[in-house]
Amino acid sequence: MFKRYPVEKPVSPEILNEPIKFRTSKRVAKNRLLKGAMSERLGTWIDGNLQKSGIPTEQYVNLYDKFGHGGFGTILTGNIMVDFDHLEGAGNVIIEESINNHERRQAFRDVSAAAKVDGSLIIGQISHCGSQTTTLFNPHPYSSSDVQIDSKKIGMEFGKPIALSIDEIQTLVIQKFIFAAKFLYETGFDGVEIHGANGFLLSQFMSPKSNKRTDEYGGSRENRIRIVLEIYNGIREVVPSETGFIVGIKMNSVEFENEGLSVEEAAWMCQEFEVLLIL
Repeated sequence: MFKRYPVEKPVSPEILNEPIKFRTSKRVAKNRLLKGAMSERLGTWIDGNLQKSGIPTEQYVNLYDKFGHGGFGTILTGNIMVDFDHLEGAGNVIIEESINNHERRQAFRDVSAAAKVDGSLIIGQISHCGSQTTTLFNPHPYSSSDVQIDSKKIGMEFGKPIALSIDEIQTLVIQKFIFAAKFLYETGFDGVEIHGANGFLLSQFMSPKSNKRTDEYGGSRENRIRIVLEIYNGIREVVPSETGFIVGIKMNSVEFENEGLSVEEAAWMCQEFEVLLIL
């Protein structure tokens, strides 16, 4: 068992019970306790029927009702996938324009209402797996480059990815994140967390290990975060900060891999995002 870090003097945890104000949206969380993102896999799953798949179930709503009564200031959902061809697992909830319907919207309204029953903020984590989509769902997923993930674990095999063209980055990635954010705003969510960590698509763009592009989306660290900035700006065009809608990002601090994102680069990226007033 790891030992606790030594401290010079005890620190009161009382600050965790104080409200905190998000700088850009001006939204206030009632305290500083945050329920982290965990993949639920409690959405509907009907093989071959996309219109009926990826909808929050009664069990999903019940889970967020429990979280809503848990005293959290902010509640983060697990993966809300923006592309049904790039899922993290069966049972993921999905938001995509081609399968937008009343049943799906009402289910997400039920989720947000349940989570906010005792004054918590509810933030939807919007995600795209990219090359980390298993072959069970997509043998040739999209990514920043055609760098394949080497995994021999059963059920965790990943196919050779297809590098997105510049036009495809706009239509197949950026616009889908924007649509999902607007959808969540319209169904009562207080914000979104753009998933740019854990080897998912946006982290594949940010990491020099997986991003071998030579155009404006690759090479320099400025280019590698371009896709994130365009997603953020696109969201703010349809849901301005004046609405009180929160937009944040989850990203890696280090990848522990040769050629991967370093602590120094991650710190620089965080500083760039802070300049843009993300949150």
